[in-house]
Amino acid sequence: MDSFQKRRVFSERNGYLGRRKRKRVLHVLLIALFLVVLSGTFVGYKMLTKKPSQKMDNQMMTNLATASPAATDSAVKEQDADKTSEEASVEAAAQVNPKLALVTKDLKKNAKNISSKYACLVSSNGDVVYSKDADKKMNPASMTKLMTALVIVNNVTDFNKKATIAQDTINFTLTQNASVAGFEVGEKAKLIDLLYGVLLPSGAECCITLGQYVAGSDQAFVDLMNEKAKEIGMTNTHFMNSTGLTEKNHYSSAKDMAILLQKCMENEQIKKILSEKKHDVGKTNIHKKGFTFYSTVYPKFSKLDMQGITLLGGKTGYTDEAGFCLASAATINKETYFFVSAGGTGSKTVSANDAQYVYKTVSDIINQ
Repeated sequence: MDSFQKRRVFSERNGYLGRRKRKRVLHVLLIALFLVVLSGTFVGYKMLTKKPSQKMDNQMMTNLATASPAATDSAVKEQDADKTSEEASVEAAAQVNPKLALVTKDLKKNAKNISSKYACLVSSNGDVVYSKDADKKMNPASMTKLMTALVIVNNVTDFNKKATIAQDTINFTLTQNASVAGFEVGEKAKLIDLLYGVLLPSGAECCITLGQYVAGSDQAFVDLMNEKAKEIGMTNTHFMNSTGLTEKNHYSSAKDMAILLQKCMENEQIKKILSEKKHDVGKTNIHKKGFTFYSTVYPKFSKLDMQGITLLGGKTGYTDEAGFCLASAATINKETYFFVSAGGTGSKTVSANDAQYVYKTVSDIINQ
């Protein structure tokens, strides 16, 4: 065999052996892969078919056995409840007047037309017709003075008596840049004039003077305000002052303010005052010819279409923190509605615009 043939045989032999070797390695790899897959399948099967331990079974049985019927019912109700108390209130309003369901639907559909951050519309029987974050805490600003007035009328029997405006009171209103009715230091004012001053021009000096007259101190009067809030069902409210000036723990909600407004409108004296566009203060020791102050509510509605709507009055509010606020009441087709908005920004009439839009929606649907 010559050298060429030897090299050929050697080459063929090596090629043959190389192919056998590669086949053998491939077989080993396939077997290994098969075992891995088989092992994984077996583990998965065991996990799927594994029975709970006796200990776990016993614990589950113990939990079921010891759970009280009330706790079980409560858990079921929490899981199955798909209606909030707010929705239940809306349904209740609709049962009294089925068209209110259409009002709710329309206002929700067109919620973008209500600019204020918080809003709540309540019917005459206290049911919520529409809400927008109505249970969230917010700064009520001078809407607070509705509670100030309510506590005052519940604790004063003779409104012809007089109280004197203190120097500290005027100093406080000046340093806080608070709204005032126009009474001056040392002025002896009738309580009725001071009450008008609380509600129409939103006079802080009137709130403080009356609060101290009724309770002896600012804090004692605030305590009375919080007691009254609890009494009438304002569950998301806490007052720190009688004026509505911003303080850390001074808060309410749109829904609570609607509750308060309704209670105020049930009081004939407050209802009468809120309905007035102005009030004339008679002669005093300071104002020899008397003076007049005006409602902050009615001018905001003066250029709005209120056809079919009778505005009964309300209370405005504003601070930088609270934005523009308004609690108002109106009669539509012989039914009274209460609307509260807060957190309005931009135009000073934003709250009145929201109220007009809501009342007009109610009027258009109810009178269809």
